Amino acid sequence: MVGQKIRLKGEITGEEDLVIEGQVEGSVVLRSHAVTIGEEGEVKASIVGRTITVKGSVKGNLTAGEQIVLHSSATVEGDLTAPRVMMEDGATFRGGIDMGTPSASAGSARARKAASAPKARGSQQKKAAASSGTAGRPA
Repeated sequence: MVGQKIRLKGEITGEEDLVIEGQVEGSVVLRSHAVTIGEEGEVKASIVGRTITVKGSVKGNLTAGEQIVLHSSATVEGDLTAPRVMMEDGATFRGGIDMGTPSASAGSARARKAASAPKARGSQQKKAAASSGTAGRPA
């Protein structure tokens, strides 16, 4: 825990959950653990965690493996990246939200690439024959 009267500058890493009630500037990386910013917490840092809960103030990007929760008392300026994002009524937020998963993004990129690849000649002939019918004429 980073207490209310503690100011910390630098990088925080570790292998346990963290509660921030004081001031932190830098970065917080606890990929497999929960990070909670208490109501009195003021963070100017990027945060990476399994779950991130914000009740205080954060200026920085938040990336969670499971979810991000912004309580009604939260003020966040930065981008949120997580499979699940929850914002209570009253939370203040400015930034972008990405709820995609890395594997889904890679899969959709492959699908776009396959869709834009040239098709076999037979497919082009069928498409041309279909478009020469009544399609495109007004009814």
